[in-house]
Amino acid sequence: MIDLITVSTHDAKKLAGDLVRLLEAEEHRVRVISGRHAEAEIESAKTSRDAVLMIWSKDAPSSSYMREWLRQSDATRLVEIATSQGWPERKDRKAPVIDFSTWRG
Repeated sequence: MIDLITVSTHDAKKLAGDLVRLLEAEEHRVRVISGRHAEAEIESAKTSRDAVLMIWSKDAPSSSYMREWLRQSDATRLVEIATSQGWPERKDRKAPVIDFSTWRG
């Protein structure tokens, strides 16, 4: 199974929790990181080789730690989902941001 790290701002904490429950039900090991202390976790994430799941919520694009995670994460291990428009650009993105900002399902 793939180990994952979810990174989000506090306004996406409920969504992150829901995703963690679903992923753990599929026997993935998931670590949840949100809030200002998230930046301190970047170095250990780079050596762990875990996939990084970033949640671009309304508050996320203006968050310095979210932008730093985006900048320092390996593009080949990065999955990004958006619940709001306005996620930052990244030139070496290997996959597009999965846009749920207009989804009403």
